[in-house]
Amino acid sequence: MSGVQNISSDSRRGSGRVSLEYSVGHDMDDALVKLLGQLARVSGLPNDAKQPEVRTSNSEDSPIARLALVAKDGNSIDVDTLGEFVETVIIEPMSRIPGVAEIDTRGGSKREINFVGHGSRSPTTGCRFKK
Repeated sequence: MSGVQNISSDSRRGSGRVSLEYSVGHDMDDALVKLLGQLARVSGLPNDAKQPEVRTSNSEDSPIARLALVAKDGNSIDVDTLGEFVETVIIEPMSRIPGVAEIDTRGGSKREINFVGHGSRSPTTGCRFKK
């Protein structure tokens, strides 16, 4: 694809990410249309895979918050229950806040799920985090 300067990827159990970096001055509206057209032609994904998502951002975007949920010693927390809690109580409401560009969750052990939020640098997002 024309204008692409760099391609990087990251994969984890159950997910993968491909990032495209375009040259400065490239027509990003045109690039997005072409990328979506290419993605529409992708076939052979596993039956239980979600449809690919395209997110746009620029070099000014950077995480403004990181949150880790960790079980206290002696507590057994079901990872599926904790994941559902994170999805419904944290991710869904925060994703509706104007200015929040992206919310990612990562986890792997039964003791931890990491939450990374990307959004506006403005304090008007309404996010409050306690120590």
